[in-house]
Amino acid sequence: MQRLLSWRAPRDRWLTCAEAARLLRAARNHPKSRHLAPFILVALYTGTRKEAILALRFAPHTLKHTAVTWAMHKGVPLADAAGFFGTTVATLESVYLHHHPSFQEATAKALDGWK
Repeated sequence: MQRLLSWRAPRDRWLTCAEAARLLRAARNHPKSRHLAPFILVALYTGTRKEAILALRFAPHTLKHTAVTWAMHKGVPLADAAGFFGTTVATLESVYLHHHPSFQEATAKALDGWK
């Protein structure tokens, strides 16, 4: 399964939907890793911490990063996401905010009409 994930600097790494689907297919199709598929799903949807997914062979942080990134894509308020994922609003602002639909929205609106 390690080959399914291309490496990027940790700050920029999150799974695309296609990568998550390939990871799940690989887990389901391999006799020694079928039991991992439910854990992968839980981790993807909840950002589950390392202790809850001990059997995984790839970095649990990648799954949390993916879940937080997807939450930002959906426009989840920062305070809600911080509480849910066990992080701080400051971390969300410095690491994930550029994924949020409202990122730089006020500036873009202010510049609308400038030519």
